[in-house]
Amino acid sequence: QAIALLGDIGRENDFKLDKIFGSHKDPARGNNLGMVSWQGTRRKNLEKFLSKRGLLNADGTIQRSEEAMKAQVEFAKLEMENNKRWKKGFLDNKDISIEKARDELGGAGSYFGWAKGQTTIRKADGTRVSFDSGAQESKANAYSKTAEIVVKEENKNTISGRTPINNQAEKIVNS
Repeated sequence: QAIALLGDIGRENDFKLDKIFGSHKDPARGNNLGMVSWQGTRRKNLEKFLSKRGLLNADGTIQRSEEAMKAQVEFAKLEMENNKRWKKGFLDNKDISIEKARDELGGAGSYFGWAKGQTTIRKADGTRVSFDSGAQESKANAYSKTAEIVVKEENKNTISGRTPINNQAEKIVNS
């Protein structure tokens, strides 16, 4: 789960800190915030969640800290737990393959809700522009593959096979 989730987080923002802790324009839906590119009501809920923890800056960006990163992950998990589709399709499916997870995380009504399978996207003004969903899918898969390689390498370097990366990812997903 964590590896698939990292793939889609990377697809959303290329792990650029200014996007993980800030906002960027979505051609179809306005301003996104944070590592999952939350928007609309979900963005407002994230802002309240972070604000209560003192992790939202006065300019609307997210504090650049490990605590703020963990809070974003915690918020994502809470969202998934409170949505039957996301909970059943992804969160409760501990042995989900990356391919199946990609289906649960992307597309209409999915957690990330990106334009998976589409060749155009609607801009805010209603016009349509070209969109290469295949390239986006490939990017997510590449980020997941990189995460797999890092975890495998970390596992080789420990006697127990348990690393801080494994432990943190499992703690987040299983807590």
